[in-house]
Amino acid sequence: MKIALKLFMVIAIFTFGATFGHYKYYPYTLMQGLKLSLTNGLARKPKNFQSCSLPITSNLEENSHLFIGHSAGSPLTAKYDDFIAPNVLNLIKKYGDKFKSITFTGDVFSVPALSKWEKLESLKVSNQDIFVSPGNHDIRRPDSRDIFKLSPFGKKAYPFVNTIHGFPVVIDDSESSNWSLSNETISMINQLENDTIFVARHNMPISDLVDFANSKPDNLSSLVNVENFVLDFSENVNYFWIIGDSGAWKELPRLSCMKYKNHSFILNGIGGVEGDSVIIFNRGQLYQYIL
Repeated sequence: MKIALKLFMVIAIFTFGATFGHYKYYPYTLMQGLKLSLTNGLARKPKNFQSCSLPITSNLEENSHLFIGHSAGSPLTAKYDDFIAPNVLNLIKKYGDKFKSITFTGDVFSVPALSKWEKLESLKVSNQDIFVSPGNHDIRRPDSRDIFKLSPFGKKAYPFVNTIHGFPVVIDDSESSNWSLSNETISMINQLENDTIFVARHNMPISDLVDFANSKPDNLSSLVNVENFVLDFSENVNYFWIIGDSGAWKELPRLSCMKYKNHSFILNGIGGVEGDSVIIFNRGQLYQYIL
């Protein structure tokens, strides 16, 4: 009996670890953050990149557009029933009528549920759009993916294009393509006729930026470096990659901007940390807004 009990416990522990490790779901994210804290894993700007910055604004104008990464907030305090992070919810409730659109760049909730997606949809004010580029918390597990598909946000076919102030924004599903850009996304971007293109997605599309991510890809070797990445795109277009898989841990920057040639990578995420920031777009300019 004792041998059978021990065998059962070993199998249960292994199954638990393998399942949550594979789906990178809580408590995997908690352990990842603790590891980052213990090793003081501060992300550093990769060589060959230039630093760029977004001007800080405290003024929210009418018809602005809002981008929010990792709106689930701190993994250290996450609870099963939590909605979006309180500082994000307060911003939307207080100034929601200022935003023509709100784009969540993944990991919207720590633990998704259909009722939460419906509640998120109910935050819309008149003539406002809410878009979601899903992350691992949102669709990695089969049950979470099924829930997302039933939600108001899961009925769209990814990738798709939104337009803000005349600029195209490609809303991508990077989780389904294992972080890399899918051929469909590359084709869609290259068919757009504009000298400035935005891409909103959850995961880092290049290996150079993985140290800034809240989690790590299943297969790092599947990601190309930035030198090869840019070969798929025009040299005459300014690309802005708005990425939401960052900032969950205090050891990571609240917002990062790094540029390689004509590609600017803007990384952002909410972590329940002082200085938590979101991205505002208005009048042709991206801004950092500190919550």
